[in-house]
Amino acid sequence: MQQQANTLNIKKTIGTLTFVRGTANESAHELLSFTKRNNIIHNLFEWLTSHDELQHGATAEVIKLYNDNVLVGLAWIENFEARTDKFTKFNNTIYQDLGLVHYAVDLEHRNKGYGSLLADQMHEKIVKPLLSRYNDYAFILATGRAYKLISRTGVNMARVVPDFYSEKTFERKVVNLLNTNVIQLKDK
Repeated sequence: MQQQANTLNIKKTIGTLTFVRGTANESAHELLSFTKRNNIIHNLFEWLTSHDELQHGATAEVIKLYNDNVLVGLAWIENFEARTDKFTKFNNTIYQDLGLVHYAVDLEHRNKGYGSLLADQMHEKIVKPLLSRYNDYAFILATGRAYKLISRTGVNMARVVPDFYSEKTFERKVVNLLNTNVIQLKDK
């Protein structure tokens, strides 16, 4: 796991803004503090402060945004790529949930475009490569504001599910969305 974490680290600086990519494991305490301070769900980071990794093979990839060395925002994906429980067979087609995308900007730094900058970095560095490794029936989940942010990045929205689903709602919320989008793409 440590070797993988080291290969994910990147640093990109634009003016006084710095993007740092890594795993949530590497900075769990910093991320927990940020999410608590900004009233953001922080269970994942809390878990990582006392455990070496997430459960069931999930990982958390993070892009942090600093302004003058102060953490002002972050984007992360709970990556389910290695989870065997995230495959669903429906009408002889296998669907794979690849992960859940989140964005957070410090309360004092909202409406400065940081969310959009983070979404662009998340798309280019993590989401686009992740989706490119799988067929049209693999998808990511982005709800609420995360869905709105990721929709502006150029990501293939045909593979972004905007709502949480259950076994009972899988056909309506995932299958119908992906199948409609696959048919539209093939018709082009």
